Amino acid sequence: MSSTRSRKSQLVLAIGVQGLGALVVLASNALLLTRYGGASYQRLATLLSIFIAANYFDLGYLGKVRVIAASTQIAPADKRWLAGREFWRFSARIALFELGLAAVWFVAGRRSPLLTDGAVALAVAPLVVHVNAYRAFLEGSGRLIGSSVLRTAFGILVGVSPFCAVWLLGDLFDFPYVVATVAIVLTAGFYVAAIGSAGGRRAAGAGATLPRSGTIAALETIYILFGAAFLYGDRFALLFLENSARAGTYVFVLELVSRVSLLYVPIVMQGFPRLVQTVESAPREAHAFARRLDRKVLVVIGAAMAAGLVVALALALHGRLPATVDWQLACVLAVPLALAYTLNASSYLHQRFTIVAHDRPRTVLLGYAGLLAGTALAFVLLYRQFGVVGVAVAFLLRAAGENLFLRRILADEQRRAVAGNAP
Repeated sequence: MSSTRSRKSQLVLAIGVQGLGALVVLASNALLLTRYGGASYQRLATLLSIFIAANYFDLGYLGKVRVIAASTQIAPADKRWLAGREFWRFSARIALFELGLAAVWFVAGRRSPLLTDGAVALAVAPLVVHVNAYRAFLEGSGRLIGSSVLRTAFGILVGVSPFCAVWLLGDLFDFPYVVATVAIVLTAGFYVAAIGSAGGRRAAGAGATLPRSGTIAALETIYILFGAAFLYGDRFALLFLENSARAGTYVFVLELVSRVSLLYVPIVMQGFPRLVQTVESAPREAHAFARRLDRKVLVVIGAAMAAGLVVALALALHGRLPATVDWQLACVLAVPLALAYTLNASSYLHQRFTIVAHDRPRTVLLGYAGLLAGTALAFVLLYRQFGVVGVAVAFLLRAAGENLFLRRILADEQRRAVAGNAP
C-alpha cells in the first residue's frame, strides 16, 4: 500500500514539475509573440523547434539507452558499457554530420540569414540529443523525478534562451550559443552518471548485448524520422508559404498545446520500466497493462487540454489578453490542435510499446509512409481552402490516423501472441 502511495506521489510531483515548466515556457512564448510580433515570433519559434526536433534524429540512440536502463536481463556493469557504446556510436555519426553541415553552410548558408541561423541551431542540436539520452537513462532506471526535473529545466532553458541571448550577447537569434553551453555540461554529466570508466574498451571475450537491438533501432528510426515530419513539417512549410501574423498565431497555439501535452511524459515513463519487465516475463499481461496506462494518459491530457481551453476562452472574453494577438483565431485553432496532441500523447505510449514488443519494422515503415503521403495531400488541399485553419485540421487528421494505425498493429501482435501460445 505504501509503495502504491509512493508511486502516486512521485507521479503527481513529476506532473507538477512538468506543468510548472510548461507554464514558464508558455509565458516566455507569449512574451516573445507580443514583444517581437507574429512574423518575428514565427521565425524564432521555428528555429527553436530545431532543438526539439533533434530528439527525432537520434537514429535509435535514445530508445536503446532507455531499454538498456530498464531491462532486467542485463547486468549493471554491462548496462554501463552498452550505454557507452551507444554514446560513442552516436558521437561518431554526428561528427560526420557536422562536417557535412559545415560544407553546406560554406557553400550556401552565408547567403541567407535564415539559413545561417538554422545552420547554427542544427550544429548545436546533437548536444541536445545527448541531454535527452541522459533523460532516457533516468527514465529507464525508474528515476521519474530526476528525469522530470531534467526535462523541465532544459525545456525552460530552451524557451528563455532568446532572452538570455539578448542579455548576454545582444542578439535575439544568438540563442543557440546559450543552449550549447548548458548542453555540454549536461552531456558530461550523462557520461559520468551512466557510463563512467566502463565507457572504454570492453574486456576480451565479454559478450554483453542488447536483445532485439536491430529491431529497436529500426523502429525508433522510423518513429523519429516520420515524427519530425509529422510534428514540425507544417511550421517549416508555413515559414516559406506564409510568413505572417496568422501563421505566427498558428505556431504560437501549436507551442501552447504541445507544452500542455508534455504532461503525458511522466505517466508513460513511470510505467515504462514495468512495461519492459512485463514484456520480458509475461508478454500477454503487457497488453492489459498498456491499455490501463493509455486510459490514464487520455484522461489526464484530455482534462488538461479542456481546462486550458476554458481558461483561454474566459480570458479572451473578458479582454484580459494582449490585443496584439488575434485571440479569436487562436481559439479556433486550439480545438483541433488540442485534440491532435491528446492523441499524440496516446500514440507516444503505443510507440514505446512497439519498441519492446513488436518485431516487424517493415509493417510500421509501410504504414507510416502511407500516412505521410496522406498527410501531405491533406495539408495541400486544406491549406488552399482554409489557410492556417486547414493546416490545423490536417494536423488532427494525421494524429488520428497515426493513433489508429498503432493500435491496430499492436492488436495484431497480441492476436499472434495468443495464437502462438494456444495448445
